[in-house]
Amino acid sequence: MKTLFFSFVILCISSFGFSNTESCQNFNCGAPVNLTVTSQSHNAIDFDWDDCGNSFSGYAVYYTKDGQTSQTFSSSKSEISFSGLAPGVYQFHFYTVCNGTASSIIIEETVMG
Repeated sequence: MKTLFFSFVILCISSFGFSNTESCQNFNCGAPVNLTVTSQSHNAIDFDWDDCGNSFSGYAVYYTKDGQTSQTFSSSKSEISFSGLAPGVYQFHFYTVCNGTASSIIIEETVMG
């Protein structure tokens, strides 16, 4: 009986799986998923994330540094680049805009310079 129960538990774990990355499935207006830094230099950074292909108006990104907030940058693609950044710690805030509403925000902290 214990062997049967143990086999059942292993089967359940392998059937459902565990993952620390989200997928685009079941997101009507979800935040960007699988956000990655694709390139970084002393004053520039490029980001990329999964395009979920949902009905949305686009993506929006802004950053904060030393208590100051940048303007909001818009992108219709699942990528964005920033250049001319001064040295310091930045928090980049990413979200999806869907029919006038915003998804939750994903924050990526990066040290520049």
